[in-house]
Amino acid sequence: MSEEEKPTMKRQPSYKTLKQKHGMSIEVPEAPLRMHADLLAELMKKKEAPVIIDVRGEDYAGGSIPGAIKVPWDELESGVDELAAQHKGADKVVFLCMNSQVRAPSCAAAFMAKAKELDSDAEVFILIGGFAGWVRANSRDEELVQDFDEKLWNSIWEATGLPAVP
Repeated sequence: MSEEEKPTMKRQPSYKTLKQKHGMSIEVPEAPLRMHADLLAELMKKKEAPVIIDVRGEDYAGGSIPGAIKVPWDELESGVDELAAQHKGADKVVFLCMNSQVRAPSCAAAFMAKAKELDSDAEVFILIGGFAGWVRANSRDEELVQDFDEKLWNSIWEATGLPAVP
């Protein structure tokens, strides 16, 4: 993979940037970064994995990312103080749910707010594509997906019109 093709981390513009460029007068909170599955896989292979927090709830099935901490999204609100305190010294924290569209971003935002109160310098990310994208890219790699349920995922992919992963 060339340097130009390498996945990057993207952050939404900060309030300061928006205010300077567009004269905005409303406060826009910082948003979590987004991390591509290839970058997370690379970090894991180098044994530099960030803290990974999987907030899937009832849809926690079909496998998981080794080392990920399971904190169902509906339990995170009551436990965000403790979670942020536990990982105050982390460099990077990555949140994911099944598709990382709603639950992971909202949990990451709650974690960011609490981490900021604790003066944590942790960078907070959302895994692009969530666990569904992760397992699609890495299902055959036991270092990256544990307890892979091929039958379940093939039925999901078939129902969504995607071919099974060879």
